[in-house]
Amino acid sequence: MGADADIALQHLFRRCESQPACQAAFPELRVGFSETLERLELDPPRVRFRHPRTGEWQERELDRGRFVAQIRVLLYNREQHRVLPWMLDQAAAGGFEPFMATATALEEALVEAMTVGVTANILCSEDIGRHGREAVPADEAGSFLGTLQADFWLAVCEDWPRYSVPPDYDDPLRSAIPTLLISGELDPVTPPAYGEQLLATLTNARHVILPGGGHTDGFRGGHCINRIINRFINEPDPQALDTACVENLGPRPFFTRTTGFSLADKGQEQHHD
Repeated sequence: MGADADIALQHLFRRCESQPACQAAFPELRVGFSETLERLELDPPRVRFRHPRTGEWQERELDRGRFVAQIRVLLYNREQHRVLPWMLDQAAAGGFEPFMATATALEEALVEAMTVGVTANILCSEDIGRHGREAVPADEAGSFLGTLQADFWLAVCEDWPRYSVPPDYDDPLRSAIPTLLISGELDPVTPPAYGEQLLATLTNARHVILPGGGHTDGFRGGHCINRIINRFINEPDPQALDTACVENLGPRPFFTRTTGFSLADKGQEQHHD
């Protein structure tokens, strides 16, 4: 989980560096991020901020673990991608209020939307809990998240009840059934590389990668993706699909100020559906 999230974050940094407006606004984004992590490790601040829904003032401690865990969650959503460089720049200058407000809203949304018990069932029975710490990739420790996620789920799985899986559970899925795979370019948890792995053994499949996309963008990719899915359902021929509209979905310009971005910033990016 950490290594995949790190790939997405580094991709986000590169995308900011490739946009003149973003690069000009945040020329030291990577350096500032590293320095923020070090500062949070040594001296976690107490951050006073307004609750994003109620407007009430709150105060919470922000340590490195909480910070990096929420960055990973922010990477799930392509809309949050747009504001993340600005929030990281604010944090590097000691302004953690925007980050804390956004993180609080995300935490509350996840509590409402995610069934943690089902997640634990799957991860403990089919994934990390079955394979154990020896299966955690070495590059996990070198990511900005470190082994935080792996440590958490390994601890949960020590006591979580498990169900058995068949002996061939880890075998690659092999099928000639018409299949449409959709990945977000910056998905931090099921990145495009996973879709490419599936293509090796799915002989009648097509993999569509959404530029600048996040997690589950197949459900929120707009009219373009909806049209592609509808065409595929009605005529399940992956290779005949017209996916040209995806090229016009180019990532939206990054926020470079509290009011968003200028028209000049917008002109640097492709039109999107």
